[in-house]
Amino acid sequence: MQTIERDRLLLALQARYDHHSAAVLLDEAVAAAGLPVQAGYTPQEVSRIVWTLQQVGERTRAAVMALLALVSEAATHGLPEDPEEMPDVAEDDVAALLPALVDAAMQLRREQLRAGAGNVARAGDAAPEIVPPEKQSMHD
Repeated sequence: MQTIERDRLLLALQARYDHHSAAVLLDEAVAAAGLPVQAGYTPQEVSRIVWTLQQVGERTRAAVMALLALVSEAATHGLPEDPEEMPDVAEDDVAALLPALVDAAMQLRREQLRAGAGNVARAGDAAPEIVPPEKQSMHD
């Protein structure tokens, strides 16, 4: 998978902030996302950084959008631009991949909740119940 160099992340943030502020913001977002400082990040890691930044609020919108553009570019690198050139995917392949995607998304969300980020219940609130899909009714 293609990585996004730290320097590219800094350049994207410098479209909104001066160099020093961009570097500090990136370092703090990387730390808050639970990632080490490194030379490059996977699109998934940059998505975690973006998720952390967007929790700050409207002030970071430009930074979030700049980083999302880099994630999109890296995640789609090498894919044909023309949808007609996309290979056909069999239904069986989609059915086989979907549980893995859901598991990965759930694992990331659990990590975010453990890290104290996201829509965490406030003190005194009941914790949300996670119900496996096979036990959910059509009305949930």
